[in-house]
Amino acid sequence: MRRTGIVYIIGGIFSLLLSIGVFINVDKVFNYAYVSNSEGVVDDISVVENKGTGRTVTFNSTVEKVLGTTTPKKDLETTPNVNTSSSKTIHMLEEEKYRNMDFNWESNTGDSENSGGRTTSSRLPASAPRNSDKEVMGFMPYWQLPKYQSLQYDKLTAISYFALTCYDNGEWVMGDDPGYQGFRSQNFKNMVNLAHQNNTKVYLVVKNFHNRSIRDLVANKNGAGDKLINNIVKVIRDNNLDGVNIDFEYIPDSSYPVTTTLRANFVSWHDKLADRMHLEFPGSVVSTDVFGSSAAGYSAYDIAGLGATSLDYIMFMNYDYITTSCYNGKRIFPMSPLYGNSNWNVSYHLGEAVKKAPAGKILMGIPYYGIDFAVKQSEFSSYNALVNYPSCGGVIETYGSVVDPAFDAYHNPNSIKWNNTDKATWYSYVYNGQYRHGYYDDPKSLAAKYDYARNTKLGGIGIWALGYDAGTNDLWNVLRDKFQRGPFILAFSVSTSNERALQIISALKLDIVSSVGSNVWKVRPQSGITFNSIKAAKTYPEVVVAEFENYTSGRDIILP
Repeated sequence: MRRTGIVYIIGGIFSLLLSIGVFINVDKVFNYAYVSNSEGVVDDISVVENKGTGRTVTFNSTVEKVLGTTTPKKDLETTPNVNTSSSKTIHMLEEEKYRNMDFNWESNTGDSENSGGRTTSSRLPASAPRNSDKEVMGFMPYWQLPKYQSLQYDKLTAISYFALTCYDNGEWVMGDDPGYQGFRSQNFKNMVNLAHQNNTKVYLVVKNFHNRSIRDLVANKNGAGDKLINNIVKVIRDNNLDGVNIDFEYIPDSSYPVTTTLRANFVSWHDKLADRMHLEFPGSVVSTDVFGSSAAGYSAYDIAGLGATSLDYIMFMNYDYITTSCYNGKRIFPMSPLYGNSNWNVSYHLGEAVKKAPAGKILMGIPYYGIDFAVKQSEFSSYNALVNYPSCGGVIETYGSVVDPAFDAYHNPNSIKWNNTDKATWYSYVYNGQYRHGYYDDPKSLAAKYDYARNTKLGGIGIWALGYDAGTNDLWNVLRDKFQRGPFILAFSVSTSNERALQIISALKLDIVSSVGSNVWKVRPQSGITFNSIKAAKTYPEVVVAEFENYTSGRDIILP
């Protein structure tokens, strides 16, 4: 039905299997890249969804291409973003696909090989007002950077630029590396300036996907870990950035297992980094990424240990719970299920996380994409339907692709369904004689996730990835309603006295930002989120308007 891109796979069950003492053949059971042909048929039914995850990325805008496998530019020993095991995460495979693409960056303004070109805005002070009482962080991959002007910055507390890569000696991968080139581009500089103008912080993602490199860096072998910390501090200072996110994705194998020493070193290095960052830049934010199931098993990521460090946040990558693999008996379910699926879901894994680390340090990963399969005609009307083995036709679609108006004949209020038990959105349609189901996160399912994050007092959310909504307002609006803390317009009827209007404003615990006109004010909640203040304001009969500034409804879909 829609464009098909590249199969990407991510998961965290390896740690769970290790925790129960099972040694497995990684190629067989935890193979991130096991799709063997155009249908992705896997004849071995033992390959099930909680033993690896799959992803096909749909590319939008000017970077929409179907790419073949690329050849690494450097040898494996000195290229940390190449994982030598057969298991690869989504970011590893995305890096392989994008790293040889050409990007039309706006003019390069870098002053040196170590600078992105000084931004005109200063680093946000610790006292700067936040756009939310929770962390609302969106990842901006370098391949989405040309879309920086389309972001609604006031709905975010932070943007994490993905990414600069580090070698095992603590130095940066530079030259023609696209992440580095994007970092040095005018696009990046403009994004930082726009973000700071909207009180949105900008973090740098520092990534390494090579097990030996990660092991040596966190062990500070030959001083490499200290050198990397020094280089992080320098690049944050030189570019007026507000924090750093570490993306060290360690997938164990027979050559590089998880050990108690590795776990302890991982914790101590992050603690040292966080302490140094907070000392150098008061109010800066330091976070690290872990697999979604990391708290449920034994992995390189000691969640209790990380939770006791000076880290501000631990970002759980709670997505890709189902693969595009095809086998007899497979059933389709959500890409990032909040509930259900026999505890292989987001709420279970985060529930385990809050037992080990402070809830306020935990970020819930949010995917802006979903999964689509051909299903058995006999189960076309059923949730969790059997896929149409062997012609499964599994694909991954970004949110922007799902709601593309070109496909309104297939995705519309008549085809969209809601499972209230699992809090999941799905839709069914027939295309070219195929009976198909799609599962994805939309405003309604995201609202349930955001409510869960609030009710469990999590630190916030992390979105993969900005730009995958293709410029629609839908997902921005639900961020606004659930998280935004900012000014709104409050207008009273002409018969309302000024004294009465001020009484209502005081009762609602609002601060006046400015007077817009007669009986019209721009106001800001003293605490809590704006959406709740707007609802409270509308209960007063004297109030005729209580709404966000620049309110847009976009393509919001009213679900049945």
